[in-house]
Amino acid sequence: MSERKYQPTWDSIVTHPTPKWFRDAKFGIYTHWGPYSVPAWGENTTWYSYAMYREADENNNPAYHHHLREYGHPSEHGYTEFLPEFTGEKFDADEWAEIFAGSGAKFAGPCAIHHDGYALWDSKVNHRNSMNFGPGRNFVAEQEKAFRAKGLKFATTFHHAFNWFWFPVWNKEMDCGKPENQGPGKFYPKFHEEHAMPDKEYHEWWLGQTKEIIDQYAPDLIWFDFGVFSLMEKYRKEFMSYYYSKEAEWNKEVIVTFKEIAVGQMLGNKSTQFTFAPGTGIMDYEKGKLNNLTDNMWITDTTIDSRSGWGYVRESGYKSPERLIHNLVDRVSKNGSLLLNVGPRPDGSIPEEAQYCLNEMGKWLE
Repeated sequence: MSERKYQPTWDSIVTHPTPKWFRDAKFGIYTHWGPYSVPAWGENTTWYSYAMYREADENNNPAYHHHLREYGHPSEHGYTEFLPEFTGEKFDADEWAEIFAGSGAKFAGPCAIHHDGYALWDSKVNHRNSMNFGPGRNFVAEQEKAFRAKGLKFATTFHHAFNWFWFPVWNKEMDCGKPENQGPGKFYPKFHEEHAMPDKEYHEWWLGQTKEIIDQYAPDLIWFDFGVFSLMEKYRKEFMSYYYSKEAEWNKEVIVTFKEIAVGQMLGNKSTQFTFAPGTGIMDYEKGKLNNLTDNMWITDTTIDSRSGWGYVRESGYKSPERLIHNLVDRVSKNGSLLLNVGPRPDGSIPEEAQYCLNEMGKWLE
């Protein structure tokens, strides 16, 4: 660790500069694709596997009642029942790369692991992955190779910090709460009490996967969803130190983007403790924007569908190319960047409507 350029302290990490390539890129694409693409239902289908286990009245949790009607009680038809239909049979990394590069995007990559804890690579840290459960393919590796071949910078996004709170492993009435379905070799995490906080093993699981992606795929950009605030600070510092210090080994510049949510804000008090220290990366505003030009760079992630589906939703429409172009221009004019999400179908094909929008953006950017 002493040989690292960036030590695991905020004072050291904050000296890391924003790469020139990111300042110039302005536009990137990522995808939400996983077993949650199978039910393809709701305002935000990526949260389906959370909502399906939370019993509530239909106004407060329509996904739970949809699941009862369409599939049955989650004690019998749990999230793992969707795995056989997450086939990826039409997935073609070269085709995705062609579509994304044609849109004018300069960086692209997968949501490598979402809140459900399902990893899209051949992970040795996390056995719940696309090699062991479902298609039997390493989708991160396939995309990394294809995207770089098209001249795109490679990005990976991590959403797994919240996995501790995702499945109600304490509820023995649900399939995820049954001891025979939990722990090593099983799909669901090990048991913990409902209000317990992440333990040391979980912290190592979180950090181990980020380092695994770093070591195997050398991403140019890593983006974090919310939830990292629940992890001990030393693990957050260790990640930043490890990743940024890889620049010397790789002879290239990298960057981290994250949702800078104050811990106190999430817990209902006025604390000003942050996920990562301000200035250590690029702040992300989900579906947001700023009103004025800023000195510091920032990024917003939004989705191409007309609602907030993120993953594939059968009933969803799509934003018009004009609206997407306006969003891009507005963000760039204020020193921001746009990270646009696309939700592929369970078979790995990108909906034709999404392809049309991306193609029109590419024509305009030419």
